[in-house]
Amino acid sequence: MKCKEIKKLISKYFDGSLQESEREIVLSHINQCLDCKTEFGIFSKIYNNLPEYKEVGVSTDFEKKLFSKIEEQQRESFIIWKKLIPAVASFAVLVVFLITTVNPCKSVNTYKESYVLYPHEDIDLAELELTNFLIEP
Repeated sequence: MKCKEIKKLISKYFDGSLQESEREIVLSHINQCLDCKTEFGIFSKIYNNLPEYKEVGVSTDFEKKLFSKIEEQQRESFIIWKKLIPAVASFAVLVVFLITTVNPCKSVNTYKESYVLYPHEDIDLAELELTNFLIEP
């Protein structure tokens, strides 16, 4: 095995989750490879100096409490959005109203005359200039 694969197995070695054949491969490799032996030594010191820990148990209704709390938070965030919808809609209506009423047409000053172009009319500016040119003496 390559060092990269052995280094992945070293942690499992100390966890006790390796099969006997894998343990032998790791031990054989660290006897031949100085880098892996150094890493094995570091892990050995860490695991030997760790205090014993006890497995922590959770209450039987822990899962129920957890999922109910998650659902509660999701409902609260939905309620917030539900409250914001009328405000956002009102703001959008106000913006549309202001856009349509403040400046409904544009004034175009060409030569001596003033033309007013409305957005719904399809009038070409070049046509207006040509008309103005033909009218002038």
